[in-house]
Amino acid sequence: MRAEIVDLLASVKREGMQKLIKFLLSSDFFTAPASTKYHCAYEGGLALHSLNVYHVFKMNLKMFNIPFDEDSIKICGLLHDIGKVNHYKKVEKKSYYNGNTYETYEVDDSFPISHPEKSVYLIQKFITLSEEEICAIRWHMGVFDESQSNKYSMRTAFKKYPTAFLLFVSDYQATKILEENDKTYKDIE
Repeated sequence: MRAEIVDLLASVKREGMQKLIKFLLSSDFFTAPASTKYHCAYEGGLALHSLNVYHVFKMNLKMFNIPFDEDSIKICGLLHDIGKVNHYKKVEKKSYYNGNTYETYEVDDSFPISHPEKSVYLIQKFITLSEEEICAIRWHMGVFDESQSNKYSMRTAFKKYPTAFLLFVSDYQATKILEENDKTYKDIE
């Protein structure tokens, strides 16, 4: 998984991509969970989820014949959740049912902005994003975005950039159809 993601990102022809890859390799991107309890809530879940979204996103764009540069597909699909790096920590908890201890994850957010906004911020520390890429990554949570105070912006982004809507749909499909059924992108190839 790690090699596949690194190879895909290394093929992106964007100034600063090697530094971004170096950042990913020095972070917990490949070992972090994608969430604490909803999907891929286990070690390596963030990387697996990112690959799932990339492949589903690519498939959806093709199915609906929506043109989007291959480099942009890789950036949006693989990096939409980069805002979750160094965001979780392992903790030991005690079960209320039987008193046994178990390991799980909880949020340890040292930079408290939403993870879609943080994703855009982190990516742009290394590479320049297009307006379309920014809108897709920023609104990839769609109707589940906790900062729904500006629904007009999301609707406008989805109308202006069908790719933004499809990244949201792809993220949701990967979560609900694949990951919650213990499947991966390999099951749809």
